[in-house]
Amino acid sequence: MCSRARGSRAHRAGICSRRGGTRAAGPCGATTAPPSSVRAEAAAAAAATTHVLLPASGLPRRAVTVQVVGEVLLAKVRGASHRRIAADLGLPADTVRRATANVSWLSECATIMAVRLDSMCAPILPTGSPLGDALEALGSAAAAAARRPGPDVPPWERIAYFTNWRLLSPVARAG
Repeated sequence: MCSRARGSRAHRAGICSRRGGTRAAGPCGATTAPPSSVRAEAAAAAAATTHVLLPASGLPRRAVTVQVVGEVLLAKVRGASHRRIAADLGLPADTVRRATANVSWLSECATIMAVRLDSMCAPILPTGSPLGDALEALGSAAAAAARRPGPDVPPWERIAYFTNWRLLSPVARAG
């Protein structure tokens, strides 16, 4: 036990002998070290971690590409049901529902990106449905990005970039 370090900054930071095992000397004569089993587990977990680079058309942890999500959104705005879209594209119905769930967030994100990319862009006119408004905003943002110099990228890949590849991911709500 380290009585000299009680209340000291070192004690509160957890680097005195009172908090666990000891190793190299610190201000109170001892510092903590996690047990070797903890270090071994951390090293094994780090070694087991893999990183996969996806193409720009891929969505993280999803089996569909952004082009497929785009087809889902366009079919839904034309009035098709989620079951019909799922059958036509060979997707689970939950994936189709998930693609159309974050409509207000998509619209907000796309409107912000359109204005950031082209402050003089044409106004985004309402279409009569929230999904239609979101697609109009996404198209406006993709068109604004296409007018800028840079590599030629397909529109849905640009849209995936604008949304940080979260076209199918739930959006955290503040609250």
